[in-house]
Amino acid sequence: MSNAAVAVKNNIDFDGTNYKNLIGFILSNAIAGELVAVKNYTNMATISPDINNVIVFLQEALEEASHARLLQNLAKELDVPVVTHIVEPSWLNIVKYVTECAGNGNILACYMAQDLMLETQAVVLYRIMSGENSIVDEKTSSIAKRILQDELQHLDSGSTYLAKAIKDDEAGFYIELKKTHDKIMPELFRLIRNDCDTLCDEMGVTCGTFSVNDMGSDIDLMKIMALEFYVESMDNIGVKPEFINSLVTNVSGFSENPTSACC
Repeated sequence: MSNAAVAVKNNIDFDGTNYKNLIGFILSNAIAGELVAVKNYTNMATISPDINNVIVFLQEALEEASHARLLQNLAKELDVPVVTHIVEPSWLNIVKYVTECAGNGNILACYMAQDLMLETQAVVLYRIMSGENSIVDEKTSSIAKRILQDELQHLDSGSTYLAKAIKDDEAGFYIELKKTHDKIMPELFRLIRNDCDTLCDEMGVTCGTFSVNDMGSDIDLMKIMALEFYVESMDNIGVKPEFINSLVTNVSGFSENPTSACC
């Protein structure tokens, strides 16, 4: 059954204002995430002592930039409102933290923030945009599936580094993981919401008039998907189950549904 047929069956209107505003909202946040990744990988390139790693980081930054362009073009093709720069405070806070870590030469924290935490959330986002636990139009699904493959490769590359790092200095790894988790994950989970701080104003739409329900999804399910894949990814690099549990038991923002600050 085609995406359009599934939409009709489930009363999802791909041409409706709510759906278009929702897709524009999601694309705007996805573009912001890609731009954050560009900045993070560029920062990582500047402090890496290994020329081969520098090349990899710059290639990854270029891929993330190309994703942002793909999403921008998709928004234009779908004729949805979109913002193509970083707006939400959570994204800005993430950039600030990774930039500070890079400034201190802390490549491990940069890897944790970008290649573990941001990449796991990017994978979940693009899975949802592809139509996993959601109903989306064919164009959005196609682009999301294309980007998803790159994000999975970035996650795999970062996981290889982190798996080695945990073996090299387990105690130091856990100290850094706790610190980075506390800085990054609350910001990422705060972005999983049906409203915003300032994005809707920038888009020129009314905050609260649309939600992920307009694409047949559920915000709590999205949070669960995000948390479960983060846990799975930590497990894959060898983080102890008891340490994972201590991190995710009280993830700030996971059970919160903050009200809009933009309107």
